[in-house]
Amino acid sequence: MDDPVSSPHADALAPLAPTPHRVVELVVNLDDVTGEVIGHAVQTLLDEGALDVWTTAIQMKKQRPGVQLSVLAREAHAAATARRVLELTGSFGVRYRPWDRLVLDREHQQVDTPYGPLPVKVGSLEGQPIAVRPEFEPARAAAQNADETDFVRAAAAFAAAQMIRPADPDAPPPVVPAGVDLGPLAGLLWSERAGMRANAAVLLGETGSPSARPMLRDAAKRPTPRAARTDQTLLELQISEALVKLGEEDQLKALRLAAYSKDDEVRVLAVLMLGRLDDQTMEGALLGFLKQDPQELRLAAAQALGHMGWPDGLPAALKGATSDLERIRAQSALALGRAMTAIPATDSVHDTQARVAAYTALDRLLSDPAASVRLSAAAAVLEPAP
Repeated sequence: MDDPVSSPHADALAPLAPTPHRVVELVVNLDDVTGEVIGHAVQTLLDEGALDVWTTAIQMKKQRPGVQLSVLAREAHAAATARRVLELTGSFGVRYRPWDRLVLDREHQQVDTPYGPLPVKVGSLEGQPIAVRPEFEPARAAAQNADETDFVRAAAAFAAAQMIRPADPDAPPPVVPAGVDLGPLAGLLWSERAGMRANAAVLLGETGSPSARPMLRDAAKRPTPRAARTDQTLLELQISEALVKLGEEDQLKALRLAAYSKDDEVRVLAVLMLGRLDDQTMEGALLGFLKQDPQELRLAAAQALGHMGWPDGLPAALKGATSDLERIRAQSALALGRAMTAIPATDSVHDTQARVAAYTALDRLLSDPAASVRLSAAAAVLEPAP
């Protein structure tokens, strides 16, 4: 292997690291000391300023099992650290070699989460954040109990992922979009609750990180224990939508098929997803759904068409806004918001009347007696146009 210092490739990263960080790796092989001695040496070296210390199981002479102790130290501290390694282990010698390192610029920032502001560690290269890690201890402190720690870390991970996504959707992706620690979110994918897994899938899809794709594919293969068939199907749809958002367009086939399911709940969710994903190939089918029962399907089609820029679902949304059922009025509010953004911005009598009717209905829903309807109406008003 090329020597790390004299290698002809040593300057390959010079544009990124004109002044490389020089460190020294110190190594000893041990087969005659106890685990207690090795553990004490590891902790002492870390306490005294070593950059990192690790152990590796090895096979030594006379077939003896041994331990390789490796220490990473700053170049200026290498001699003193080597002396401490010899003192702490009783070894008769220590090997060493220098390394150049490319190190990200590091800083701590805060992200807003439902659990309050939480610190994350941000690593940047040439001013571009490419690695973001939520801190564990602050997340544990913010949790109400130990079981909630994973949820707090997941919230911080999602907020951190948004830090390296360009504000402009047409902008190029980050240099290393996989640099966000998605471990806390991925852990929730293995929950025994289908709803929890579905929420994790949605958030992973929103991160924009390609590293989430294998996690989602693995989760799709694992059924949720004791979950009802409909709940499991809804979870699979959430995973498919997340994968489409992360670039796997072949997953659209599963959503298109689900739009014709015999289960109305599955159909409604699939139709909403196809709208959010702007699947224009389904426009004709969605127009047909506007004439089919149940009413929830018609409203889902109206909302999906609005996402695609078609106001054809406005009559269905206006009718639903006068329903006696709270859930229908709430869904109608969201459909109205989307249909309203799709009405052409012209001064024609038809378009003007359509806008007035939509605004009037949505304004009425903002004062609805039911809190869920008011919340949906507010969300419809605040949601940006596609």
